[in-house]
Amino acid sequence: IQNARLSQEMSNMVAESFALNDLSQSLSSVLNVQQMMEVVRARLPEVLKADEYYLALFDSAAQMVSFPIAYKNGKSIDIPARPLGGDEISYVFKNNRMLSIGADYFTPDQLRRSIGIVSGEGDYMSYVAVPVTVSGRTLGAIALLDPVRTRAFSLNDQRVLTTVSSQLSAVLQNANLFQQITQLAEDLEKQVIARTQELA
Repeated sequence: IQNARLSQEMSNMVAESFALNDLSQSLSSVLNVQQMMEVVRARLPEVLKADEYYLALFDSAAQMVSFPIAYKNGKSIDIPARPLGGDEISYVFKNNRMLSIGADYFTPDQLRRSIGIVSGEGDYMSYVAVPVTVSGRTLGAIALLDPVRTRAFSLNDQRVLTTVSSQLSAVLQNANLFQQITQLAEDLEKQVIARTQELA
């Protein structure tokens, strides 16, 4: 039984590594956020084994949190955008740190009260969210939920989330740099056209 369990764990780890590698390779050629969303929407179900998860993005100018990707029981769901507040995902954005709820010895309500947040995700027994950070700013977060089990997400789940978060951080940084370069090129072209007209 022990050998069978270890063999299954090893098989799961290999499959997980392949899925993470596929995601990384698919993201390596992405140059904008829209392309990133298409890749993540297609590849994330292979990487995350939770029944319910979402990717949240934070608009610091509008102080709004949006949920471009959200799944529950294998189906895409719609989560309306909401203002930054006192819920779980807002805690992650405000503090730029992982949030894990779902211990055996405290209920989710008790844990939320202890850190001063309210539930924005409805009823659940386990929740973990990892920030997506670029240059010290939290631009997004990935969260897993389980409505039934306590301690549903292991350290390995957190490691996978952190790995995916790092990959998305690199893509967002590259996308920002590419956008800046494109904007500079457009500005330079306009200046050249204006100067040419002046000379003419």
